[in-house]
Amino acid sequence: DLQNMQVVHKLGLKSLILTPIVCNTTRYVSTQNLVTDSPSSANYDYLINKAGRDRDFGTVQHLLMKRTRDGCFYTNNTFKFISTDLSVLDDLLKILAGLSHGFPKKSAHDCLVNQLSKLHRTTKALHVAEIMVQNKYGANACTFHPILNELTKKKNMDEAWRVMQVMR
Repeated sequence: DLQNMQVVHKLGLKSLILTPIVCNTTRYVSTQNLVTDSPSSANYDYLINKAGRDRDFGTVQHLLMKRTRDGCFYTNNTFKFISTDLSVLDDLLKILAGLSHGFPKKSAHDCLVNQLSKLHRTTKALHVAEIMVQNKYGANACTFHPILNELTKKKNMDEAWRVMQVMR
C-alpha cells in the first residue's frame, strides 16, 4: 500500500482524474473499430449487448442507428442483454422510440417482442406490441406471432384471445 501511495503521489491528482476518461475513450474507439472494420449483424449484436449490460444506452442508440445504415439486420441475439436484467426495458423503449420511422423502428420493436416472448415474458412483449399499435410503428401479424406462439404452447387460450383483440 505504501508503494501504491508513492505512485499516486508521483502521478499527481490530475492524472488520476484523466484515467477514467482515457479508459472510456479507449472503449468507445475499440467499439467503433470493430464495427468499422467488419460491420456485420453478429458484431452489432455483440456490441449492443455489451453496451446494454453496461447500461450505456447512448451507445446502444448509436449502434442501432448505425446498424441500419450499414444494412445489418436485427437477429434473435440483438437484445439478449435484457434476459439478465428486465429493469432496462423502459430505458430501451425510450431508445427505440428515437429511431428513424419505418423499417428501423418497426424491426427493432419486432425484435424486442420476439426476445421477450422467448423469455416467456408475454405480458411485457404484448406491452411493446401495444406501444407499436398506439404509435403506428407498423405492427402487423409478424409482430404478434411470437406472443401467440408462446401463449398457445402454454395452452393459455384466454390470453391468446386477448392478444387477438389487440391485433384488431
